[in-house]
Amino acid sequence: MSTNPTKPESISPATYLWLAAAFALFTAAIEIVYHLAEKTLGWRWYTRLSPDITWMTPVADLCVFALPGVLFFLLSALVRSRRWLVPAVFLFSYLFFAKILLLYDRIDALPMIILGVGLAVQSTRIIVGRWEKAAPRLRRYAVLVVLLLVAVVVSQKASAHWRQRQEHARIPPAASDAPNVLLVVMDTVRAQNLSLHGYERRTSPNLEKWAKKGAWFERAFTTAPWTLPSHAGMFTGRYAHELSAHWRQPLDDLHPTLAEVLRDRGYLTAGFSANRYYAGYDSGLARGFVHYRDYNHSPGEFINCSALTKWFFNKRPVRTALDYFDLYGRKDAAEVNASFLDWLSAHTKPNDDGAKPFFAFLNYFDAHDPYLPPAPYDSMFGPPPTLEERAAFWRWWESPAHSLPPRIVDAALRGYDGGIAYLDDQLNRLLEELDRRGSLKDTLVIITSDHGEHFGEHGRFIHGNSLHRQLLHVPLVVLFPGRIPEGTQVKQFVTLRDLPATVSTLLKTKDAPFPGSTLSRYWDAQYKGQKDSPLFQVAFAIPPQYARPDQGRSPTATGWILSFFQDGKHYIRYGKDGSEEIYDFDADPRDQTNLAALPEHKRLVESFRSQVEQFCREHQSYFTDFPVDSNERALRPVSRIDLVALFFCRCGPK
Repeated sequence: MSTNPTKPESISPATYLWLAAAFALFTAAIEIVYHLAEKTLGWRWYTRLSPDITWMTPVADLCVFALPGVLFFLLSALVRSRRWLVPAVFLFSYLFFAKILLLYDRIDALPMIILGVGLAVQSTRIIVGRWEKAAPRLRRYAVLVVLLLVAVVVSQKASAHWRQRQEHARIPPAASDAPNVLLVVMDTVRAQNLSLHGYERRTSPNLEKWAKKGAWFERAFTTAPWTLPSHAGMFTGRYAHELSAHWRQPLDDLHPTLAEVLRDRGYLTAGFSANRYYAGYDSGLARGFVHYRDYNHSPGEFINCSALTKWFFNKRPVRTALDYFDLYGRKDAAEVNASFLDWLSAHTKPNDDGAKPFFAFLNYFDAHDPYLPPAPYDSMFGPPPTLEERAAFWRWWESPAHSLPPRIVDAALRGYDGGIAYLDDQLNRLLEELDRRGSLKDTLVIITSDHGEHFGEHGRFIHGNSLHRQLLHVPLVVLFPGRIPEGTQVKQFVTLRDLPATVSTLLKTKDAPFPGSTLSRYWDAQYKGQKDSPLFQVAFAIPPQYARPDQGRSPTATGWILSFFQDGKHYIRYGKDGSEEIYDFDADPRDQTNLAALPEHKRLVESFRSQVEQFCREHQSYFTDFPVDSNERALRPVSRIDLVALFFCRCGPK
């Protein structure tokens, strides 16, 4: 690699600091533009990045480039020589190109390294060979990037502030007796693991206490086995097959949401989500909320905002060395509670006759994998997991394994139960604080979960990969002092699809655009005539296009699944091979005995089959017509031989 020699004194130590900063800013700017293009052009709907990437990504990259920058600064201060310029520019260039290549996550590691080295060699030859002209240009470009980023950040913050003020100003007056509404979703909590539902571990003593003050639904079922369509069902009153929401596409604006309807009726609306992956601002669930808090400004979130830091800190050796296997940037329930209560204090005033009622949505994420609750909940139901046990689920995601050792599953289950116990405590603290403030007596509170979790049942783990009751049966408690009789216990099958209609009924909202039947029919004689069809239309479907990307381990990776409930029986049909399962909900609480092959259930099987055929005829487009997802288009594999040839032919010595 040839360079133009200059005097050693021409390179000052400070050069390496501004050079590092310049490369960091260029790198950050390209990543920001790329992610904005993803959203604008529809390449990828879920970037899973904070809307504050415009300033968080530059900060993260400045920290990365500062390490070699300071190193070369010290070396140059000790030995003033031009010799440090070539390795410094090469390293900065390699980090620059490595990050660009990391944005395209379909290139293998070795080709990426080879291509990155080749590009870095070429750029180093150009920059160092023309240093006298390149240096001032780099400075000017760096200043320009700084000014552009500052302008973008300022305009972004000003626009968000102005938009929120405008939306607040457009909220009409509410009815004088309009109560508050609080929807709490305990993400990933299955009913099977709650002591409220008879679980042997005391995971939910506080929820048991609160359930006695209102209505408890023993057999509540979600409308989907994973986060986005389940939340969307709770917000719109629609089943999963009626919604756009799936793994790679957010909820569209075809159906009105509960937040939109209540906002237009004078409610202050605010969402506080700890699940930033599928309940964040870009999921479509934020529609109708004037205020929505999902991403935070934690160190973990800075890691997520840069492709370089995310790639490095997600490597198994780094995770093991740090002994950290949780999700970077995860918000715990205490932080969600604090955000909500701070917002409530700022926007509502006690004893103010003109104060608007609020609709608040809280998503708790602490029971979600990798099941690492804080102390003392990590040891509440057994010894805390060892380092090897904590790393087990992390390794499982990266491997094609279909199973886990029993001791690993048991450790995960202990952590899961500990996470539920932590949520139970935080939920109790929240409700008691609202009671202390005097808000609870005027608030409709709904406590539920979006889906459950598998721990080896039916050979599966996590969620979104089956329609068994472990994923569908969720808790549901509704509190409304003076409106819902205390101690109401509902044993009938209900679906979370009915929540918007229930809220509308209890709030006496006229002309609410939500389908479904109000749950008030179980305690209010005025609505006892409302009920679902005899089939209990929880018609789940997961066609191949919606399959969870888990290396083909789940049945959803190869075909659609339908699930129906009727006469206390749970029916599951697999589209790939037509296989069927029927379980008795009361007699078989773990879905262990398949009744579909027994002669005495032949008539029931035929009834379910006819319903499946009817559903498929009525919703044929759901199984066949899907927009092409540009993020899933096949990319031509990059040949390693081609890259080696590129390196030696284009980047070798000349």
